[in-house]
Amino acid sequence: MLEVKELFLHAGNFSLKDICLSVGEGSCHVVLGPTGSGKTLLLEAIMGFRKIERGRIFHAGKDITRLPPERREISYLPQDLALFPKMNVKENILYGIRVRKVEDETHQRLFRDLVNILGIEHLLERRIERLSGGERQRVALARAIVTGNRTLLLDEPLSALHESMRRDLWMLIKDLQKSFHLNILMVTHDVEEAFFLADRVSVIYDGLVLQSSDKEDFFHELRDVRVAGLVGVRNIFEVELLESSGEVSRFFSEELNTVVKARNHRPLLSGSRFFLGVHGSDVDVRTHPIEGFNSLEVEILRVYRKVRSVTIEVKTPSGKILTVEKPSRMYRFLNEGHKAFAVFSPDDVLIMDHSGDSIQTTSP
Repeated sequence: MLEVKELFLHAGNFSLKDICLSVGEGSCHVVLGPTGSGKTLLLEAIMGFRKIERGRIFHAGKDITRLPPERREISYLPQDLALFPKMNVKENILYGIRVRKVEDETHQRLFRDLVNILGIEHLLERRIERLSGGERQRVALARAIVTGNRTLLLDEPLSALHESMRRDLWMLIKDLQKSFHLNILMVTHDVEEAFFLADRVSVIYDGLVLQSSDKEDFFHELRDVRVAGLVGVRNIFEVELLESSGEVSRFFSEELNTVVKARNHRPLLSGSRFFLGVHGSDVDVRTHPIEGFNSLEVEILRVYRKVRSVTIEVKTPSGKILTVEKPSRMYRFLNEGHKAFAVFSPDDVLIMDHSGDSIQTTSP
């Protein structure tokens, strides 16, 4: 298990601010954030490449905060992979254990297993410059795992690959994690990648962890507008709480010029302002309103048809534009300029605090 407690450090004008996170045995924790949010800096601090100013790092029950990188028993795969161009594939994979003079039958058996699972047997004598991007990723993964370290840090290693190759490697990473009982901490800016690989997701923004949740609970616990934007919630509007009685609260939105209903799990404090968010996949376009749902009269503004999905922009009478994301087989006969209703359930509305902090609630 890897655990980071209240890690703080400066790097120029930037700082990581009291980062807390953990990676459980055999699990994958993905840190999601935009460029410049501190993702790489966090991994470098955990590896011991950066001196932290306060906080503690624990690995396998030991405090490794002050240990040098080579004694932390953690493998690190940087974004540029750091493969040696003058060595062939086999030499690259075995470099770490040969330098440390720990090559034995256990490592050789692990090497053979990795080469087989990764499908790179035919590449062992090939030079790095003759490999494709996907092949280089596989070699780099093998080199990180062959050390025998069960904790692996991944710094956006798939970001330079095209979509189909990335998806293949997502599945491969899951297979490697299961086969070798790996504990993985990965950073990425790709939302789909994060939720495919992760057991737990944290969102980092400007050096601060805004949310950390199990994947299944992530959207239920989403409370911050910045997090909503990062994970693709594009329909966000400011509201004022009108009534919070029972499980459904009623809000008034000046942007929509209408009342919006949202289900809450605890009563909210009255007289407060919030942001509401609805993911595009949770909005339907219908010819008529639906009882019990939020039904907004709209005009079809634009329809973008893609290979597997369709994106629809609709405009309310107040001028607010909402986005709908659906599979491409839906809405085949929808035309721009048509009148319709944007419909979404109170269950699918995210309630986010106006200040960006956790929502304030009354006692249950």
